[in-house]
Amino acid sequence: MRRGLMIFIFSFVLLGHKSLLAAEVSVTEIALHINQTNKEIRPEEFNTLKFQKIPLSSSYNFGFNSQEHILCFKIESQTSENLNYVLQIPNINFNVLTLAQYDTIKGQWIEQRLGLETLNDSNQELKNFWAFDLKDFDINQAFYLRIQSDRPLILSIQVKPYISLLKSSNQQSLIYGFYYGLLLIIFIYSLFLFYYLKEPLHLYYALHIFFQLLISLVISGFGVALFGVKISTFSNYIPTISVLAYSAILLFAFKFLNLKDHQPQFFIGMQLFWVSFLTTIILDFFNYDSLAFKVGSYTTIILGLSLLVASFYAWKANFIGVRYFLIGFGSFQLGLIIYNLAFAGYVTPSAYTQYSIMIGLSIEALMITLGMTYRQYQLKLDYQRIQAEKMDLIHDQKASLEKEVSMRTTDIERKQTKIEEQNRLLQSRQKELLAINESLLSQKAINKAQNERLANLNKSLEAEVELRTAEIREMLAGLIKKNHLMEEYSYNISHHLRAPLARMEGIFELFQLEKNEICDNEWFSVLRKSSIELEEVIRDLNTIVDVENSPDMEYQDVCINDLINKIRKDYDRVIRVEKIDFQVENVCTNPIRTIIPYLKNILSCLISNAIKFRSIERSALVRLNVDYANNGLIIEVEDNGIGMNFKRINKDRIFDMYQKAHLHLPGKGLGLYLLRLQVEVLNGTVNVESEAGIGSKFMVWLPLPQENMNPID
Repeated sequence: MRRGLMIFIFSFVLLGHKSLLAAEVSVTEIALHINQTNKEIRPEEFNTLKFQKIPLSSSYNFGFNSQEHILCFKIESQTSENLNYVLQIPNINFNVLTLAQYDTIKGQWIEQRLGLETLNDSNQELKNFWAFDLKDFDINQAFYLRIQSDRPLILSIQVKPYISLLKSSNQQSLIYGFYYGLLLIIFIYSLFLFYYLKEPLHLYYALHIFFQLLISLVISGFGVALFGVKISTFSNYIPTISVLAYSAILLFAFKFLNLKDHQPQFFIGMQLFWVSFLTTIILDFFNYDSLAFKVGSYTTIILGLSLLVASFYAWKANFIGVRYFLIGFGSFQLGLIIYNLAFAGYVTPSAYTQYSIMIGLSIEALMITLGMTYRQYQLKLDYQRIQAEKMDLIHDQKASLEKEVSMRTTDIERKQTKIEEQNRLLQSRQKELLAINESLLSQKAINKAQNERLANLNKSLEAEVELRTAEIREMLAGLIKKNHLMEEYSYNISHHLRAPLARMEGIFELFQLEKNEICDNEWFSVLRKSSIELEEVIRDLNTIVDVENSPDMEYQDVCINDLINKIRKDYDRVIRVEKIDFQVENVCTNPIRTIIPYLKNILSCLISNAIKFRSIERSALVRLNVDYANNGLIIEVEDNGIGMNFKRINKDRIFDMYQKAHLHLPGKGLGLYLLRLQVEVLNGTVNVESEAGIGSKFMVWLPLPQENMNPID
């Protein structure tokens, strides 16, 4: 394989040498005119154009430009022989090429027209280059060459005898045939390794070779010669294909060099190249050809150098087959750099620069193929070594197991002797168990007699239970009677106490109307205040008794929005005077079915407490929210008042009778107890969240029939 590589490289050198010797006719002057209009310029107009001289070169790179370029040049023959000359254009990716010359004898223009657009309208022989026959032209007169392409404008003008053209064409076809054959063999070989070994790196390298082969076919023109003019369309996407080729070699390098495990810093850094690859593809897709070519070229060069650095470190770490990758990929990178420098105009183009990528890729393909083969060979040796080590380990384990089996056999025999002794002991124990069993049988007879006695006791207990049940029923009837008596007592007390209180309140009112001086006495104020508080206590106690003894009150339909508006009117004066921010949210307008007095008292108690226990340190806020949830009605009243300290008082007892969170404020501790009773009568629940100095939030849930579960307006 190494001998074939040397022959291949020598063939390229020989081809370059002969192409230099074949230059028997040279271009002496050349000038350029770029058509800035969309109109095609006819040969008759060439004499009227303004041309600008450009330096002589073996290759001219006009970049990505779809405008017409008209070149005016003169040639000089280095021999006096009368030969049939041919003007050769190696780049086949031109839409139109027109060679024209003014015949001074006939007084008319001579014109030949070639290009991809003319193939369907003529019988041109399809090759990898364009050639103009100069037998009808005067080589001593100026030539005009009009070119236009939607692809990169890279132009090389070569004038040579027809015999030399045939020889160089045959030599070039032979070299390219050998080159494509080599790449095709390595492509098939890589696919075979992928199919046989199921390792993705072989598929990645096969894709790399495929894309490089496609690029070479398009650029060299052999793709058009072999597969037709449609393949030239790929020349518009050379940056994209190049990015795909480098993506494949990057994935190959990840696996071949094992960068993820052994060089994670390189692996992470090289992930950034995917962004650049995607940028190139997008630019190429939207026809930013020049920018896509520059981004793709710089990216591939930087990536190539990065892979060389990574492979160098891998080689220093003695990775298998890395030296082949380092030599092969380094050769390809060198050839690519030389070609790009020549394409950019930094290096004088020549046959060597033209074939630098082919030489580098050929070396890379052969060396990496050698590297993959060597890698598989080393893996096979490692596998054989591991198998040998496994066999030695199995042999050692076998000897160890035999020794252990022998020891276990001796141990089992010793244990068997011990088991026999235990069996004899068990037999003696069995005799003892038989004796115990006989004793248990006698005990069973005793238990039977005891069970009969217990059955008799159960019968007597049942009779006693019936007797006690009758006594409990009698006690229950007495309690019911006492309860009725207590209700009558409560009514009589409240009735008889309210009458004197009403008379006292009337006397107080008369004193105030007469403006008696006794009204200014402190004891008068205390007495009247006590009278009012006693009346409130009697009213609350009556309410509690009514709630506890009247659970079956009538359910009626009511609009909760109307209830809230009525309650708010009761507190409208204090809300305006104290500038309380009273907010009502999500109030429903649909009627609900409930016990109206209880629901009204619940709302009134919550709103009253929120206003009553407001903070003097900030503007008061009361927020009322009514919503449907969990098949019921949710009532939430939140304030920013003085709050409650649950570290000082028990949160679970805040709804008990006579429980006060703020002893320094007026109140009897009956409001929340009455609230809880009414919520429980409605089969609901009530909870509170509070923090001292922050505020309180009371949450009441009341179940509702399904017909009330309508959306909130």
